[in-house]
Amino acid sequence: MKLTRLPQGATNSVEVYQSQMTWILQEEILESAGIFIDDGGIKGPRSLYNQKTIPENPSIRIFLSEYAINLERLLFMIEEAGLTISGSKFAFFVPALDIVGHLVSFKGRTIPKQKINKIQNFPTPLNKREIRQFLGLCAYVRMFIENFSQVASPLRSPTREDVDWDWD
Repeated sequence: MKLTRLPQGATNSVEVYQSQMTWILQEEILESAGIFIDDGGIKGPRSLYNQKTIPENPSIRIFLSEYAINLERLLFMIEEAGLTISGSKFAFFVPALDIVGHLVSFKGRTIPKQKINKIQNFPTPLNKREIRQFLGLCAYVRMFIENFSQVASPLRSPTREDVDWDWD
């Protein structure tokens, strides 16, 4: 028996995916492709060129043409390696994309609104376990919070085992 697909949830699936895609796309990683954990992305152009069109066809914008060329080249490399990609999980020509829980767009990386809403609407913690849950949720966005460890420190100290804590 031979696997023809990478099994979801298998212990080494993420490592296999990342190493294989990095190997296959190694020449394109810095310029055109991004591989992170179990997600991948094809980078768009660095400019929208003020919506200018290509001379050969005035109905096609330059930035779309550049993206299509990158897309074709990367898909060819993946096909040549004998791999396939799930069409239902593949998003083409989108202005923003959720990659590993971060919204990545032309403007950079941001936190999706639903993640912000989860933090804002988290109920007041009533015990150590709930404080830890809240801190875990906040740790997900720590890269966007300046001095996160200092900001979170007052909430972290009551979660220690040697501390008796009561919210009142």
